[in-house]
Formats: sequence, structure tokens, C-alpha cells
Amino acid sequence: MILLLEDDAFLAELMEEFLISKGFEVECVENADDALERAMSARYELLILDVKVPLGDGFSLLRDLREHKILTPAIFTTSLNTIADLKTGYESGCEDYLKKPFELEELFLRIQKILKQNTQKVEHFEGGMYFDLNQRLLYQNGSLMPVTNKENELLAILIENKGKYLTLEDISYRLWGYEEPSFASLRVYIKNLRIHIGKDRIKTKRGLGYCYE
Repeated sequence: MILLLEDDAFLAELMEEFLISKGFEVECVENADDALERAMSARYELLILDVKVPLGDGFSLLRDLREHKILTPAIFTTSLNTIADLKTGYESGCEDYLKKPFELEELFLRIQKILKQNTQKVEHFEGGMYFDLNQRLLYQNGSLMPVTNKENELLAILIENKGKYLTLEDISYRLWGYEEPSFASLRVYIKNLRIHIGKDRIKTKRGLGYCYE
């Protein structure tokens, strides 16, 4: 699903029809407030954001989303074309910046590149839950889940070793290094993660340890 913010109704219709023809689902909004509400409440594969829009601007919108840990890839589309504008766009947290006017095929190529880069870097679970392996953070429907840093790191370790059993000692060393490990804390972390991602996703075998499947 792509969220498209574009206040030019004619251009928005052209872009929406084109993206649908390429197999994407698209939601269109025409002002910054609606875009913020949608992006905060639902999960999208990509954000396409015009910069000069009613009720705000694309740069500020994306900064707000990044501050709320919404890390959905974003492309700015804008008539602003100075180096300062380009710098502001990337500093806001975008992955790409496309100057108007542009060819729709060029937009498609840039979308493909971004989505390819993000392939297999997100692990999905039921109920809108997913884990961003790049950020090592757990989300549900775009909202950051209240888990500890150690729990996020533990989940990353398990996912990166999918199908492989890791002993308590292996996991503890990766979590605490040379510090004194806490097997009791580790078991609590496992219990908490199972609540979020499903109890059957993390297997236990006596003598072997834990395995993510």
C-alpha cells in the first residue's frame, strides 16, 4: 500500500491510476494533516509526499513521522529544486527526492529501487506486528511497541539465526558481552516476545536452547 500526498487533483489522479496499473494499492490525501493521521494509524510500504501542500508541508510532515519512529520509506515530489531544498528533504528523512515535472516511469523505477532495498529487512507477524531489522525495533500497525532495548536486540538475534538453535550461553554473550549474564532476565524477555509475536514463533528444546521459526 502506498500513501500519496498530492494536492493537485489532476496529477494525483494520474499518479494513482499509473501506480494501480503497476500493481500497487494507493491511498490519496490532499493535505498534511490527513497524511499525518493516515501514516500514524496504518502501515504503508511507501510514502510519496508533495512538499507544498495545504495545512503544512511535506518536509515537516516527514520529520514528525520520523520523530514518532514511523520509518516507512518516503519519496518527495516537488517543484522546489535548489540545493538547499534538496538538503532539507534528505535531512527530513526521505529516501529519494523527485523534481517536478517528472515522468511516471521514472517514479516507478525509483519506487522499485527503494522497495528492493527494503526486501527481507522486515519480519512480519500476525495482527499487524512487524520487526524492522535495520532499526531493530518492533512495531504494530506503524506504532512502536513498548518493549525493552534488550528484547528488541534478542528478537533481532533470533531472526538473524532463523531455523538455528542458540544456547542460553550464546544468546547471553550476544546480549551482555563480558558482563554477568542473567538467564532469569533472558527467560522473561523470551516470554514477553512470545506475547507479541506468537508463542509458536520461538521454539525451545532442552539442551539446545531457543530457535526462531
